[in-house]
Amino acid sequence: MTIGLTICLSCDRFEPGRPAEDPDGFSTGRCEAFPTGIPVAIFAGGFDHRSAYGDETLLFKPRRGVSKTQIDETVRLAESLDDE
Repeated sequence: MTIGLTICLSCDRFEPGRPAEDPDGFSTGRCEAFPTGIPVAIFAGGFDHRSAYGDETLLFKPRRGVSKTQIDETVRLAESLDDE
């Protein structure tokens, strides 16, 4: 998995400066959907959170000014890096 590309930073629900850590110490940050920490599978760009993740009902919500095209390109690039 490639860490570094995430649509989280373009999400209106993302809470910058609000760290959360998993038991292994990797900080993913928090959001309205994941107040105890964003799952690594989403934050690392391996899962497109415009679709449901487990039982979570809150989905990715683009910040104002972020286009669907920009999000599509970020997801496409993250998926291509994940394939390498």
